[in-house]
Amino acid sequence: MAAATVRPDAITLALPILLLHLIGLPAALLVSIRALARLIETPRWLAKRRGSGNGEEAPHPLLVFVPAPSAAPPVKARTTFGLRGQNPDRFGGASATEHLTNCPRGCPCSLPMNYRHAFHAGNFADVVKHALLARIIAYLKKKEAAFRVIDTHSGAGMTDLHGDEARRGGEWHDGIGRVWQHAFKPNVSALLEPYLSAVAAYNQADAITRYPGSPLLIRQWLRPQDRLIACELEPGAARALARNMHDDARIKTIAIDGWTALNAYIPPKEKRGLVLIDPPYEQDNELRRAADALRAAHRKWSGGTIALWYPVKDPREIARFTRQLTELQLAKSLQIQLSRIAVSGTKLRGTGLVVVNAPWTLQEEAQILLPALASVLWPGERSEIRITTISSH
Repeated sequence: MAAATVRPDAITLALPILLLHLIGLPAALLVSIRALARLIETPRWLAKRRGSGNGEEAPHPLLVFVPAPSAAPPVKARTTFGLRGQNPDRFGGASATEHLTNCPRGCPCSLPMNYRHAFHAGNFADVVKHALLARIIAYLKKKEAAFRVIDTHSGAGMTDLHGDEARRGGEWHDGIGRVWQHAFKPNVSALLEPYLSAVAAYNQADAITRYPGSPLLIRQWLRPQDRLIACELEPGAARALARNMHDDARIKTIAIDGWTALNAYIPPKEKRGLVLIDPPYEQDNELRRAADALRAAHRKWSGGTIALWYPVKDPREIARFTRQLTELQLAKSLQIQLSRIAVSGTKLRGTGLVVVNAPWTLQEEAQILLPALASVLWPGERSEIRITTISSH
């Protein structure tokens, strides 16, 4: 009898039936799947062997394989320190988080960003902002009734001026470093006393080695009945802030986005107080967003004092921002701005503060403080001072 010829594919198809009787359903299914996979892979293997001779694999007539992108291999996502609000144009149109997920290792944006205030702590903008902040708090303290401060973008709270980041920035030398022990006229010294005393509380008498941010300065100015909510979203800064404030029952630190906090925590139960809005301004449209937030906060808390800090870089941008503030028609508002004239490009040339429901004393105090600070911060340079009332009528 002639030997029967059995085709390999027939064996493959008959094998599951035989196994079903011998070893049961689960094992038969497993073997069947593996056999089917080999049937699919065989044409690809043969096509590779029978290819055009140039090493390329011939396409399978029944299967369409979608090629993977030709980009670099994906990088495991890393924690986004300081990427809140980054300008998408920096990342080729992608969001900061998308870019960080896929950027190559060693890319600067995969490291902690310069949003960390240590790079700029104690610079001229901090000096002016915190000196004016001290005057607003001093006015609130004239009444015995308690008040609450909400600091929406608090940062870590304290900067070691001899740390690596502060030394690399070095901006404090031309800021608090010049103001620290300068002999101001008596009327100027009296206005600066709360601010400089609060800074001194965290330093030795003969040298300044640390600069306190706004939450730690406010802590020095609070009375027993007053309260502070300090908000920070960036994880490292939020943890440092909590450590710096952990032993003070008057203060609550919350890891939350500052813009969310602005809507969530006003009006406070005390009905008196201050909101300090001090965002990092890392988006091109953040000035407009800040103005919109200012209007929304004023609508929720019409009697509260709201202070918005902003950087002065592009004069045209500031002019648009000022027009927007005028259109908002915010009650009893004051715009205070100090700028260097001999600065070009997009460098930080000045600092500004918009105060809604400003203390009636603040305009006169700013008229005394700003010329004195400008002469010390920028000796021999021309500066521009703007102190403008933004009326609701």
